[in-house]
Amino acid sequence: MIPERSGTDFIDAVQKFLDRADHVDGLDQMSAQARRARQIEATYTSAVAFLRDSFPNDEVRKLATQLWRSVESKKTPTAMTDVVKTVHFLALARGLLWQALVLIPENWYEMVRRDPLAQLGAVVWAGSQAVDFANHKIRESQDADALARAGAYEAEYLLTIRRTSPHWEPHAYQSAVIERYPEGTRTEHVRDLVYY
Repeated sequence: MIPERSGTDFIDAVQKFLDRADHVDGLDQMSAQARRARQIEATYTSAVAFLRDSFPNDEVRKLATQLWRSVESKKTPTAMTDVVKTVHFLALARGLLWQALVLIPENWYEMVRRDPLAQLGAVVWAGSQAVDFANHKIRESQDADALARAGAYEAEYLLTIRRTSPHWEPHAYQSAVIERYPEGTRTEHVRDLVYY
């Protein structure tokens, strides 16, 4: 879940994006860009609602409830962009203020159709960081505790998929997350970081 670009180039690209960002309501509603943005917005909303209401894991449902509130209150809005290859959380300073966004690739709708389980995992990973931002738990741009917590929550999600879908096979990235956090949010080296 690392953006395609990193370092200063990535931050510069995101800053340019923030400077020219349009709200979906401000776009020509008949344009392809507005239709795509509405489609992605609806898909993301449905993903968070599913994780909040129907996912068979209490920890993930609690996280998704917090994420729903965070996005709804505009503390961590979503944005469609070509800057990332998967759902990604970004927090950066704009002057004296911190801005946070959940960045969603322009082709995310198609990505969800191809591999919904992987993309729901990405929502959990980025969502954990968004909740941390809303709760003032992120102290710096690449906060180690927030990243560890996000990994633990994604592992919690993946372990639930494994438990409920015995024929599911994780891909390499998912296997690495499970290996790093074999007990999800109860994994020893992150257990004390979980607060919601």
